Amino acid sequence: MKKKLFVMVFFAAAIASAQGVELGVTGGAGAFGDFGRNSSGGEVGAEACLFCSGTYALFGEYTHWFSGSSRTVNLGGGGIRIQGRSRVRPFIDIGAVGGEDQHAGIGAIVLGTGVRIPLGEHWYVRPQFRFYGSIHAAAIGSVGIGYRF
Repeated sequence: MKKKLFVMVFFAAAIASAQGVELGVTGGAGAFGDFGRNSSGGEVGAEACLFCSGTYALFGEYTHWFSGSSRTVNLGGGGIRIQGRSRVRPFIDIGAVGGEDQHAGIGAIVLGTGVRIPLGEHWYVRPQFRFYGSIHAAAIGSVGIGYRF
């Protein structure tokens, strides 16, 4: 586990040394359902955006969902971000995620929207809404806090 964490931090730092990169953490709440099983719960995760200086960028994310019923879901993926060019940047994300819960593997599309609000020169807050859809469906409202390199 420590080795994986070290590798992830090393690669994140290498990527972040390039211009137009954003790295952050997220947290929020939402609903998750499949095959008649529905639950609500929380979400924590990590996000990255590459080439974020322009209108078109690449995003990557990892999310861990948890509920009071001890159900957990882990998703990782990425896609394309289309964003405004102003200081406060509204955005739309379109991509794909994969992962697993306790029962099976999961693959889904992800659609998201939100806005990046700068907090000074490098820090930002990012309120956002995301929908994950396939056989499983999930919707979440979250807030990300991150650093722009």
